[in-house]
Amino acid sequence: MAVKSNLFLDFFNKAYFAQSLKLIEAKYKLDLLEQKIIEQIILKMESNDEKFVKFENHNLLQICGLEEIKGQQKIKDACRRLLSRVLSLKDKNNETRQTHWVQSIVYQEKHIIIELNCYLKPFLLQLKSILIYLNSKELMKMKSQYSGGIYIFLKYYYEINRANKIRFTLIELIELLGCSYKKYFDFRVNVLDMLERDINKNTDMQIRYFPEKIGRKVEYINFEFSIN
Repeated sequence: MAVKSNLFLDFFNKAYFAQSLKLIEAKYKLDLLEQKIIEQIILKMESNDEKFVKFENHNLLQICGLEEIKGQQKIKDACRRLLSRVLSLKDKNNETRQTHWVQSIVYQEKHIIIELNCYLKPFLLQLKSILIYLNSKELMKMKSQYSGGIYIFLKYYYEINRANKIRFTLIELIELLGCSYKKYFDFRVNVLDMLERDINKNTDMQIRYFPEKIGRKVEYINFEFSIN
């Protein structure tokens, strides 16, 4: 699938998915714990008027699979990183806005209170319906930070196109996943192999990927997948 292919553009321009996909497609890089916290923030949101979400420390630790003693500091470290992450999104006028995932965080003895970014709230609410549809429990089981993004992409690609094969240029796939690898071998071992195992083990989807060479160089990655 070339970057400018009609199929690619048709998929990304679907009104139902286009805005929320910007968060998935956007040039950001979250580690696995940060992704889990963001997913829980999204699932707790009820309306666009909501300014804060509140978590009980114990529940958040349990959801994220962390131990009580060391987990508290890991949560705080991840929240601090979320405050500093710069997220770039393009609006309907194709203008780029740089912002942050959350506005502020308050740590209490038994709770964490997170102030939402007002600009992101409409996007996050749309993403909530996607997470509910895809079963957020499956996403929380992921071990690789790249698995959730490609799983969501393939799931919605199937829903929209009723096709279970897709072809990316290598550059396009690396950009979509928000990672950076100069050597294909490193990308294969650290990303492709891991997300294939992750998705096959933890979700209702079975995937296989196939590299495609031009000459001696890998230029395309083909995915085939089935949904149970």
